[in-house]
Amino acid sequence: MKALSWKNILLFSLVGLVAGCATDPLTRLLKENRFAPITPIPEIQNVGDVYKKADLRSNPVVLIRDVFSQEVNEKLMNSLKGGVQLPSISGEQQFSLGVTPDIIGYVHGELNALHVKKFRLKLAGAYQYIISEDRLTSELLPALKKQRPALQLSDKFVVLALLQVSMLEYELLDEKGTKIEVTPGGEIEKVIKAKLSSEWKANEQRNLTIDHPCFLGYRVGEIIEVGSKIEVKSLPVEDTARAKKTVIKEIPTRTLRMMQRSQ
Repeated sequence: MKALSWKNILLFSLVGLVAGCATDPLTRLLKENRFAPITPIPEIQNVGDVYKKADLRSNPVVLIRDVFSQEVNEKLMNSLKGGVQLPSISGEQQFSLGVTPDIIGYVHGELNALHVKKFRLKLAGAYQYIISEDRLTSELLPALKKQRPALQLSDKFVVLALLQVSMLEYELLDEKGTKIEVTPGGEIEKVIKAKLSSEWKANEQRNLTIDHPCFLGYRVGEIIEVGSKIEVKSLPVEDTARAKKTVIKEIPTRTLRMMQRSQ
């Protein structure tokens, strides 16, 4: 048999490295469409919501749902809705928690403590909701000001776009690729509900899922008021990520063990 050259060995090593560090489709979906991930995942979110900071975990200044009727809000969101192509994915492909994927990567420390090292992912029905700068500054924000005359918008941040999926499901795996079952009320479900959102649950397949439409990504812009004129400066996703001051702390191992003993 012909001996392998150092070039072939290096090539195989690089191929293996790339394959082991493949980016999961949800992270790709967010990054390729220039969305920052939303954590925790909200029950309700609207384009036009205004916050003190570029992070949706900061205190809201005003929420669209508190100003306009549900009918008006739904009509607005439906007018902004458009489809997004999902990244291609094999149902058997595994992804590592070690590369810190978006969304589930925010609790990779807690999941590692529970022996979760890899995952498989299912996504369905991706949509984006995007408002044009002209419509935002000439229609929506003036309508907000009309309803709330004392509202100060300058130097605040407005949601310009949202990314939604119809269904999201994670199958969790250990280092060897063996399935780790997620049970209702079990420690994994408790951790995810506490840190990411109460919307998550264990399904019949013992996987972790949100089985209804949910918002996973967003873009914001900074509002600038000059007299009666309103302008919005779109904020790059990289700046949005840097603006996130809140750190999601890991649940201590001792607390996880107490949760396990309570089962």
